[in-house]
Amino acid sequence: MQVKVIGLENGKISLSAKQLKEDPWEALPKKVKVGDVFDGKVIRFVPYGVFVRVFDDINGLVHLSELSQKSVNNPNEVVKIGQEVKVKLILLDPKNRKIGLSMKDLDEGATEKKAAPKKKTDLADIAKKLEEEEKEDAKPKKVKKEVEKKTKEE
Repeated sequence: MQVKVIGLENGKISLSAKQLKEDPWEALPKKVKVGDVFDGKVIRFVPYGVFVRVFDDINGLVHLSELSQKSVNNPNEVVKIGQEVKVKLILLDPKNRKIGLSMKDLDEGATEKKAAPKKKTDLADIAKKLEEEEKEDAKPKKVKKEVEKKTKEE
């Protein structure tokens, strides 16, 4: 085993094996991106969700709202500690050392839910088109009507 001497004080030597490794949070953004799917192991329950170990030194949170398509009050309803699960990366924040995970996006019933974001994309496209028209000093009234119509449809 290799270790690094990190301190000498009062005749005592402080050693660290961990400091020889690269910080996993620095390497993570180079290896993964939001939307990637991983296998993980449920390691801990908390009142607001579960922590899943997805990499050797990194655990991610699956919030209660991301456990299942159905409403969940207790993580025990969906998973057990030690259970192997598939999770999707939905938040990557290496600066604050946080990753957010979702299981509901991978549920079999998620296909109905995946149709909904298309409307958001349509609205985003319309908003982008509106911005472009405003930049060109075009009349944005037509696009604004499209936005209002899409909003009412939702």
